[in-house]
Amino acid sequence: MNREEFAKSIEVHLPGYLSSSSYDELIRQLRKAPDIDAFFWNPTDQEAGGVLQGDAWTHIPIRDTSTGEQKHVTGVVLSNSCDIDPTNEGRPNRRVLVAPAIKLSNYEQLLHNARPDRSRNLSHVEDVRRNRVSSITHFPAESNINETERVVILDHVYSVPLEEFQSAIETRVFRLSNAGFYIFLLKLSIHFTRLHERVDRSGN
Repeated sequence: MNREEFAKSIEVHLPGYLSSSSYDELIRQLRKAPDIDAFFWNPTDQEAGGVLQGDAWTHIPIRDTSTGEQKHVTGVVLSNSCDIDPTNEGRPNRRVLVAPAIKLSNYEQLLHNARPDRSRNLSHVEDVRRNRVSSITHFPAESNINETERVVILDHVYSVPLEEFQSAIETRVFRLSNAGFYIFLLKLSIHFTRLHERVDRSGN
């Protein structure tokens, strides 16, 4: 499927709350995916609001499951925006799902340490950059917003109590644009839900 066919095939799934101009811009950007113009949105203070799904924040508290050590990392929020809205009087003891957003250069070093096959690693990193690896989401560097390329490995997920998360986070690194958010949702959907898993569950 080429880019034009891809953009056309998902139009039916695009959010209906967008203005006509925002809708048209989202279609334009998705036709260029993954080379979209603006992956991030730089809201004014008035527009910024609370924490949204896909936001990256510094100083997120996580506990290393292998050592039990408490750490603070830069990470991306995986949870639905509504579910973690503190004004939403939902169930008590809610938690936020987050994943560390590591610098791509650090990920490249991890690859090199694990398998010193340079050509294979270079090919893999290019696939990561093009968001072709289902278990990894790539966030590009963008002037004045995200200073370096980052990746989120979608099976490195931590659950943080909502109140602990809210009291610990410090600075929002980025917020996704409409196009960036849609790409992020596609990556989450592909990683966590496979409609074409080729498994017959009927028991026949």
